[in-house]
Amino acid sequence: MDKAFIAKQQELLASERGQKPSLLWTSLLSLSSRRLTKRGVQRVILLVAVSFAVFALYHHLSREGMPYLSIQSSASGSVGQPWRRFPRAQLSHMRHNLTIAVTGANGKIGRALVPYLLQHGHRVVALDIQPLEPGDYQPPEHLSEKYKFDVVDTTNYLSVLKGMRGCNGLVHLAGIGHPGDNVWRSHDVNVVSSWNAMRAAVELGVERISLASSVNALGMVWGEIAEIDWVPLDEDHPCRPRDPYSLSKQILEIQADALVRQFPDTRIASLRISGVHAETQQRHERVEARAVKDLWGWVLLSDTVRALALGVTAGAWTGHERMFVVAKSTSSDTESTDALLARWWPEVPKRKQFYGHESLFDCKKAEALLGWIASE
Repeated sequence: MDKAFIAKQQELLASERGQKPSLLWTSLLSLSSRRLTKRGVQRVILLVAVSFAVFALYHHLSREGMPYLSIQSSASGSVGQPWRRFPRAQLSHMRHNLTIAVTGANGKIGRALVPYLLQHGHRVVALDIQPLEPGDYQPPEHLSEKYKFDVVDTTNYLSVLKGMRGCNGLVHLAGIGHPGDNVWRSHDVNVVSSWNAMRAAVELGVERISLASSVNALGMVWGEIAEIDWVPLDEDHPCRPRDPYSLSKQILEIQADALVRQFPDTRIASLRISGVHAETQQRHERVEARAVKDLWGWVLLSDTVRALALGVTAGAWTGHERMFVVAKSTSSDTESTDALLARWWPEVPKRKQFYGHESLFDCKKAEALLGWIASE
């Protein structure tokens, strides 16, 4: 093979593609020649090196995620570095064998979360203001050494600090789950409890925190009215709480914003959970007036537990992120989503087309950061 042959092949390639022959093609032709030039060898070596560099960069980005601009808004922005990475929640980023403190461990969600964490290989420090009673959860013998229960009042900071020693993860569930007297109690208990739990965690070096926030941080079902600017609801929607419980959930998220500013290596997932039901059929038993104000949102207990666990274990991001945890479908089994909107919210702008009983909440962020997708 001589230079004339190489030149001829280059001309044929150029005529077929309508462009100049590439450096790669020229180098490969040179490589196949018996009279390989020094320049050709240099080109091949350079191309191999560049190829390896490109492959390594692609592999890194596929693991870490592409750069994502996190825009902070007064309503629900992300707090962390100005340019953030939203990595895909891959198995390689999962944290295993953590020691996770669970506040409110004796509550409805806590009683399901504790065994879930134990079954997935984590140690659990269960904290609750109520002592254990006969019939309360006790782990099987083979998991008993990974489980510890302690009576802790989360409104007492020193008590929380003592109870969480030795932990490297936190799921905060403790608090009052409704407006109560609608004046002060749910606000005061929830706000103090969330601050104490998070502040104690970062004081002890805990860098992974999962919070039970609520869709009501926007100000929905418990207020006199619900103000909906668009559907589906996403994390950019303004928060306008009117009742003490909903306000406490917005404040919980603001507390998390403050803590990650001071402790930038911390990651906090505020999960805006909808009405939790143990079984699918329970969603249809809701009072219609309430369902209208929270846009017929609901979520299975099992899906909620999985999301809270992933809030601690999944992903490699840092900072504070809010995300919705709501079922894929509405709580209505009779009217379609479009029919519900036409009947109850005809003036609300729709940002997408809805099909069947599709949910009015956008949960893509939970999927992107945690790998969480509702089962129903």
